[in-house]
Parts: sequence; C-alpha cells; structure tokens
Amino acid sequence: MSVVRQGEHIPLLFGASSRILMAYLDEAERDALLRRLPRDVDRVQVERELSKFRTQGYALTRGQRVKGLTTVAVPVFDSRGRVEHCLAVTGPSVRMEMREQEMIDLMLAAGHELSKKYASATDDTPAEPARTRSAAAKNGRRGPIKVRRGKQASSAKV
Repeated sequence: MSVVRQGEHIPLLFGASSRILMAYLDEAERDALLRRLPRDVDRVQVERELSKFRTQGYALTRGQRVKGLTTVAVPVFDSRGRVEHCLAVTGPSVRMEMREQEMIDLMLAAGHELSKKYASATDDTPAEPARTRSAAAKNGRRGPIKVRRGKQASSAKV
C-alpha cells in the first residue's frame, strides 16, 4: 500500500504524477527545474521522457517512487489549456502489468472527461468560487505544484 499524507513533500523528479505535471509545465519553468536536477541524473533522458509523456498524453512509471508499484497519470487541463493537476491510478505492478493498456485507456478517457468538467468550472466567469483559485493564481503567478491523491494534497519539490 502506498499512502501520501497531507503536507508530505515528494521529490518532483520521481513518479508518474510528478512527471506528467513536469511534462506540461511551460518551457521556461520546465527548464528551470531541469537545471536544478542532481548531477547523477541524466537531464537529456529526463527531457526525452517528459517529451514522450506530453506527446502520448499520459505518464507510466514502474517502481520509480515505490518499488513494486506501477502508476498511470494523466493531465487535467483547465479552461486555458494549462495543467496544474493530474489524475493517477496506482497499483501493485503484478496486477497492473496484465491490464496496463486497459488502465491507460481508462485514465485517458477519465482525464479527458475531468478536464472538460474542470475547464467549465474554471472558465473565469463571475460565478467561479473564489476558493478554487489561490491568491497567487489570481495575480497571474503560479504557486507550488501540488500532487493530489484522493482528498489529500501534498507539495512536490525537486
């Protein structure tokens, strides 16, 4: 079992959720993060992987953050086409392997549906609840990237 506790910090470099969020950062933000990678991490390989994830629309990792677990993560787009959230499913690798393509297809469909609903809820109309956006977002600045799992949120950092 893998549980991320509220407030827990997770390295942004590891895991499908983190990687899909990194893949959809704008180029300047992504480049700034990649410049801060530890020296023992192959930046070119990470950049290739992020490009692949962005092209295919999902991230798949096996045992990257927790050995024995496989995760599929998809981006959730807002009304402006930005990605600040994602949706992920994680399970024991031995169970996920035989259903990998099924999980990918389900997650892509769910991510698409969630993005449609989220985009309509964040279209910046006056009816938008103030609590859905942080003060930083209202001022055009992005806050820390959040990795969301269930109802809990955890900050992610490099």
